[in-house]
Amino acid sequence: MLSKIIKPRPTLCGAIAVLSTVLEAIGVLCIPFQIFMTVRGHLHPPATSFLTSMRLAIDNGAIRQTSPSFAPTKIEFDGTLWLSLDPTLAGKLEHATRLPIAMHNLRTMVFVLAVAELFRRLFRSAARREVFTTINVRRVRWIGALILLNGVLGQVISEWHVLSTFAFAHSSLSIEGISFMPPQIMMNWASLVQPLLAGLVVLALAEVFNQGVVLKQENDLTV
Repeated sequence: MLSKIIKPRPTLCGAIAVLSTVLEAIGVLCIPFQIFMTVRGHLHPPATSFLTSMRLAIDNGAIRQTSPSFAPTKIEFDGTLWLSLDPTLAGKLEHATRLPIAMHNLRTMVFVLAVAELFRRLFRSAARREVFTTINVRRVRWIGALILLNGVLGQVISEWHVLSTFAFAHSSLSIEGISFMPPQIMMNWASLVQPLLAGLVVLALAEVFNQGVVLKQENDLTV
């Protein structure tokens, strides 16, 4: 009865499976390109670099006052700071942030490849009209878990990158009247909301699939 209520469209499911296969193939092809860009960046660091989520304080002596009514003792800045660095400093910055950037790229590639493979298998089985199966429940659960894990790991690696950038600025940059301040380490909950909600929705969908499997089994026994 349940299979009559929910009828998968083999053509659409097959098209989505093919799209997932193409996405997976693109991800695999991007791996050597990413390795090449990493090695190239290590050998030839860019002259212009940016310091992500940098906090700095500008002392009063470095502020040129043109209005007597505006005389702050200190200005604090928190944001992305763009700098033109000589090759030596650019190489030091690349070395300081190499590991978190590599982990970010690895996390992204693993997530894309794993989810694309799960979607391919899921929609291949749907194209064969094998929707409510135990293995599909596990696949949907894995997709939800990967979305949650990817969101959390993304925030952790982002904070790691911020700490690495601050360590470089604190040890290698000396600007008169400007002092670099330790970053405020905290999870960006605003950025976490979307992957958390998406992961929970997919996990809830997995439970719906699980109930569909139970109903299908009961229906088969009844028939």
